[in-house]
Amino acid sequence: MGDMRATAPAAPDSRPWQIRPLRTRLDLAACVALQEETWGAAYSDVVPASILQVTAKMGGVVTGAFDAQGDLLGFVYGITGLRDGEPAHWSHMLAVREDARDRGVGAALKESQRQELRAKGVASIYWTFDPLVARNAHFNLNRLGVEVQEYVPDFYGASGSALHELGTDRFVVKWHLEGASSGPAAASGDGAQCAEVAVPSDVDALRAESRDAAMAWRRTTRRAFVSLLGAGYRVRAFEPGPERARYLLAPPRAAG
Repeated sequence: MGDMRATAPAAPDSRPWQIRPLRTRLDLAACVALQEETWGAAYSDVVPASILQVTAKMGGVVTGAFDAQGDLLGFVYGITGLRDGEPAHWSHMLAVREDARDRGVGAALKESQRQELRAKGVASIYWTFDPLVARNAHFNLNRLGVEVQEYVPDFYGASGSALHELGTDRFVVKWHLEGASSGPAAASGDGAQCAEVAVPSDVDALRAESRDAAMAWRRTTRRAFVSLLGAGYRVRAFEPGPERARYLLAPPRAAG
């Protein structure tokens, strides 16, 4: 559900893969299985094979990365429609098999999605990610240069997934497919004017050690983001760190 289960590649993958649409019943079944593998058997929001198939027929994106043996390594899924009267795409899911992560598969899937949608005349892609997950913030904000549009507490509600036990607070982001990004990659101005919101560098490790401590981070960052974005601040940069990472938010007068 907008959760990027992939990280930015450390180095090119020595193992070849093919990016292509999911075409067969076996492809679709493998996608459903990977959803369950990623978000857990109790996950209640699995997209079934029938909806994957319908989405593809109606101009959405249902694309997979396959290894040389034809096994599914990862997929990206989203729906295309109108937003503010313009063609737009909502990228609902991206997942990469655990043993294939950190090899560039996720980035390759996003690039394939971008190219496919640009060819269809779509200028913007929207999706969500958890602000507490620093690796996803780095990938989305620093690698792709997305623009944070809003913070939504408990966006998806209860899902049955253990990955969502801290709730499903999410940033809604926009990826501009044409022209220069207006997101954090283009950040500039007086850093002294920016507000800071810190997050753990590895919230999953923290959650495994202490769920209460992780939930305290959720409550603290929720208050901060709701207050700052509600006052007109905008996320302008994300800085990773060994123990803590931080978001920099520019005030309204400097956020343009």
